Amino acid sequence: MDDASAAAFIANMAAARIGVPGEWFQIAVADRSNGILVGDIGIGFDRNRPGIAEIGFSMAPAAQGRGLGREAVEGALALLFDATRIDIVEGITDARNVPSIRLLERVGMRIDRSRETLFKGEMCTEHVYSLTHGQWKYQVAQLASNHPRYGSRTRATTSTRIDGASRGASDCGE
Repeated sequence: MDDASAAAFIANMAAARIGVPGEWFQIAVADRSNGILVGDIGIGFDRNRPGIAEIGFSMAPAAQGRGLGREAVEGALALLFDATRIDIVEGITDARNVPSIRLLERVGMRIDRSRETLFKGEMCTEHVYSLTHGQWKYQVAQLASNHPRYGSRTRATTSTRIDGASRGASDCGE
């Protein structure tokens, strides 16, 4: 993507409205310690299934394994469940993508179904993970009750992540 295309994409995402059926928006993921862009999260709202959103993510290889993806995805889930009327968030990943599977499971998503699909000319198995609003609320309550000090910090950092989220970024790699 050239600079002009990237600038146009960022401007488009900055003006995007969250929750429009049939549309996607992206949130940039930056390393809190240095502000460097390390990934992005894409969120789409299903036109044919109101109340369902799909989440996808990519992280630069150097940023993987440091908890940044989990923090970012949890912030996005908090945004979806706290600020929209979404009831279910789905994450779809290739069955061979072990790091993505682990991240989806770490944030509380569970495998809902698998399906065979054609991707880039190759047949593969996709796993569809899901998390309901009720499951999310239970997880947050459990974390807060089991770790009172962490629970209070979690609420503060979640609102910081949402309010301070940098919206719109080009893809950082897969």
